[in-house]
Amino acid sequence: MSTPITILYYVLLLIHVVSFLGAFAIALKVLTKGGAAKGLWHSAVSALVAGVALTGLLSWQGEVNTTKIGIKLAVAIAVVALSLLVARREKEAALFAAGAPKAPAIPADPREADDAPQAPVDTIRPLLIAVVIGVIVNTLLALLW
Repeated sequence: MSTPITILYYVLLLIHVVSFLGAFAIALKVLTKGGAAKGLWHSAVSALVAGVALTGLLSWQGEVNTTKIGIKLAVAIAVVALSLLVARREKEAALFAAGAPKAPAIPADPREADDAPQAPVDTIRPLLIAVVIGVIVNTLLALLW
């Protein structure tokens, strides 16, 4: 790889790793100490976008294991979907606490969940555990395959 491409590769790799670490840390924090899952969705989407950009950059160089990338992409999409469900449940809990009769039919905007009161941890615990497992699986796939 040429120097500018190498720099871009390492910047994207750093964003990808830090984003997955952020999602992992946020999910663990909410599981252990409670609170709102602020930034979980944003971290997961950032990791997904950086991973897709890394794949594009590597495929341009011809160095891609498509089976590995396909599995990692599926796991990353699952982590994004789970984190979006966490944000949605937090939004529904906020609406319920405010006395709203029913959750809106439109999917919740994850950015609004950042300012919303937190959902009880018991309602989002399985989703957070799945996010943690997804991040671990994605990391193991990257390191061991």
